[in-house]
Amino acid sequence: MRRKPLCAIRFQQVREPLPFAIPGAIHRPSDAADVVRAYLGDPDREHFVCVALNTRHEVTALHTVSVGGLSSSPVHAREVFSFALAVHAAAIIIAHNHPSGTAEPSDDDRAVTDVLRAGGVLLGVEVLDHVVLGAPEAARPWVSLRETGAWGSLTMSQAKGRRTVARARQQPAYAD
Repeated sequence: MRRKPLCAIRFQQVREPLPFAIPGAIHRPSDAADVVRAYLGDPDREHFVCVALNTRHEVTALHTVSVGGLSSSPVHAREVFSFALAVHAAAIIIAHNHPSGTAEPSDDDRAVTDVLRAGGVLLGVEVLDHVVLGAPEAARPWVSLRETGAWGSLTMSQAKGRRTVARARQQPAYAD
């Protein structure tokens, strides 16, 4: 049986300057919402974004994980965490926009959050929040899933045993 030849693969990061200022550190969901809104602008389709943070919760990189249609953006844990691991993120904040203008999280948004939080526990990259952006002029221009009360503690055994995660006691938001 003849073996296929192997090849070496080399990845190279390309860092591009952003056309807007980023705060020193992300201390609250509004900081994250401001960074993601500045990065995205006001797109007409749904964009799923990952914000990479260092141990001091300073933004080290931003990445558009996927671009969807008017009402959804497909996202898989492997795309989110391949970016997070490549840029050596200590933690991440995930975010996406709702082109409809309403920032109310859907059941799918909550399910994706649970899966990504479980993946983060397994990989040692904490998912700090999932921010949903609506229209900038809306009464609620963004919603933090962490602040909605749907953010319980998550243990390694819970992450290993489930694709979706049971919600337990509430954790403080954006603890340093």
